[in-house]
Amino acid sequence: MSDTMASGALQRISELEVDDSGVKNPGVLENEVFRALCLQFEFESSKLSSSGLLNALQALVTLQIDPQSSLMASLLSESEERLGKGQLTVENLCALGESLLELENPNCAMLEEIVNHMQEKDIEKWTPREIVMVYKILQVTARERKQYQNLLNRLNSVTLPAVSQLSPNFASVVLNSLVVLCQTQTVALVTALCKHSAEHVPYFTDCELVNVLDAFLYFGHREQSFTEALETHVPKSILTMHPQTVCKVMQYCCKKVILSKPIFDAVAESFISNADRLTTDQIAGYIIPFGTLNYLPPSASSLFRKLETVLHTRLSHFQPHTLLNLLHSCVLIQRYPLNFLPKIFSPYFLQKLQDIEIKLDEEGFVLPVAQCEEVHKRIALCVDGQNRFCANSHNLLGEEAIKQRHLQLLGYEVVQVIYRFTYA
Repeated sequence: MSDTMASGALQRISELEVDDSGVKNPGVLENEVFRALCLQFEFESSKLSSSGLLNALQALVTLQIDPQSSLMASLLSESEERLGKGQLTVENLCALGESLLELENPNCAMLEEIVNHMQEKDIEKWTPREIVMVYKILQVTARERKQYQNLLNRLNSVTLPAVSQLSPNFASVVLNSLVVLCQTQTVALVTALCKHSAEHVPYFTDCELVNVLDAFLYFGHREQSFTEALETHVPKSILTMHPQTVCKVMQYCCKKVILSKPIFDAVAESFISNADRLTTDQIAGYIIPFGTLNYLPPSASSLFRKLETVLHTRLSHFQPHTLLNLLHSCVLIQRYPLNFLPKIFSPYFLQKLQDIEIKLDEEGFVLPVAQCEEVHKRIALCVDGQNRFCANSHNLLGEEAIKQRHLQLLGYEVVQVIYRFTYA
């Protein structure tokens, strides 16, 4: 069997046997035909065409073959040798780059060499796939941003006229790369990608949509057509959307101060149905924007009844600041959490929020932290950093001052340590 046919067979197996959850039937890797194909590639790697070599490597990476196995070591070694000799075409470089990026610990030296070879090619003739692959490699290799900034400038310029050709996946990858690589100066490219993304909202995967929303937030961009697309898409798809994606949509609305009733109403209904399956951070992500934007959905009574039930059963699971932000958002829309106030103002809860607590006995000796008996005095040591004061002032912010007043009411002697002294 020719290497082209053999690599084609491996690729077909990878297409049939791998889905989003991984290899569907691990037993296929023990199949005699599959093992025979693998042996052919392992022991004849030097005789393979570059296309056959790299197509086989891609298929085996997809099938999650151990990168440390002798088979993968042979293919990677042969690929590295041909890369070093400059024997790979742009398409070959692209295939190799994609395979390396899928590995858990990619060989950064090989990735950098791929980028160096790609720079020698005519960048104006790169296909969208090649453009996207280089962006992805630069995310991994461009530790020193200035090292590749000239290449990035060229890449950004070439990508701009090609935006309309980008698939939903490619558009998401490029936006994510621009965020990771801190390309804040690429205003025209970001604007074009954001407009283009509005057309693809129904076709993004959850992960892709999160990347796009992160880019909107990072670059501070706002696109009315994108918001309108979300308003159509989210109510239709919310039952199948991952909770983290829903949280990101709500964060987008909150940060952009966009009160989208179709989105908020759909999220409220989703919370009522699925709250028991959400993490505490996801619960906060669903609910806090309602208070921030001062909106009560039509299902408000059911929504807050469900929230109260969840809080009764899982209150201790919340991080203190997350819980405070959640309850504060309820107050903003006149849903007062009276049933939970005693727990919020307990010494234990306040200690978790801001305390270094020191316990003294009657003679002034420090007691163990866990000791609760024979405590004569409790001292709350408040280390107040610059972010707890008004700018250029010793005046504590209101929320910080009230914490200290509450501690005093609970019997603590509050000792304030100012930020500047801790670094003297």
